[in-house]
Amino acid sequence: MKKDLKYNIFACILILVILFFGFSNLKKEGFVVQWDSSYSTKDKVTFLTAKQTAKFLMADPDNYVHNFSVWDLVARRVSTEVDYRRQSAMASVDFTENQKTRLIRAAMKADEFFASYKSDYAQTNDYVNISGKDIVAIPWVFALTDGNEYENGMPHTRANVIFLSNDVDETLANLTKTLVHEKIHLYQRLFPNKCVTYLNKKGFIQWKLRQGVPRIRSNPDLDPWIYIDTETNKPLMALYASDEPTNISDVVNPFHNIHYEHPYELMAYTIEKCVHV
Repeated sequence: MKKDLKYNIFACILILVILFFGFSNLKKEGFVVQWDSSYSTKDKVTFLTAKQTAKFLMADPDNYVHNFSVWDLVARRVSTEVDYRRQSAMASVDFTENQKTRLIRAAMKADEFFASYKSDYAQTNDYVNISGKDIVAIPWVFALTDGNEYENGMPHTRANVIFLSNDVDETLANLTKTLVHEKIHLYQRLFPNKCVTYLNKKGFIQWKLRQGVPRIRSNPDLDPWIYIDTETNKPLMALYASDEPTNISDVVNPFHNIHYEHPYELMAYTIEKCVHV
């Protein structure tokens, strides 16, 4: 008994050490969200290098690619998840100095929007109750890919990273809206309990888990659930239009509006509409 107890204690200590150093390494790589109340946009914007982005995409730390269905793979024109990780990693590129400058400006504009969000928009029909202070405190971490080989070049978030493609050279106004949208997704991931008020107000209730539903499109910006709109009794989801989707945008949904893929997307689009630059 004593020997078993000593062994169990040693095993627990070993596991804790592994977890500690594993978590530390993730933080060093920028894969874990960190934030604080003294956050300043200009001083705390991180741009992952092409090497760091490729490492993230190969590691798949959030298991996004690992959980792909056969339809997800077909839509991305690959046979296996390993093929897609390699293809994605090869699309990783460095930011140019001009791109960095534009993103810092847009990030500052986005944080200015969040800082004044409640007072400026609380009386409007599109107002969604969020904590602008909490959102401003989330650091900006950007990764860049080239072309359509990774997620068709569509902006999205994974872990604490906002992924963009080389179309970051769009206008400042559009770029700011994109960053507002994506930072809302970071907020949803960090503070899911604070999003419950929105879900209840809109009459969305959890129906069943997304995993395993035929043809449902994977999206890293969503939580694991499919929701039902209680007003229409329709599920919010995006389904591939056939068993052989041509790309990840080849989808349909019961609302005939891709904003209704999930309450989180609808929430992000609603807040994005309030941005005026």
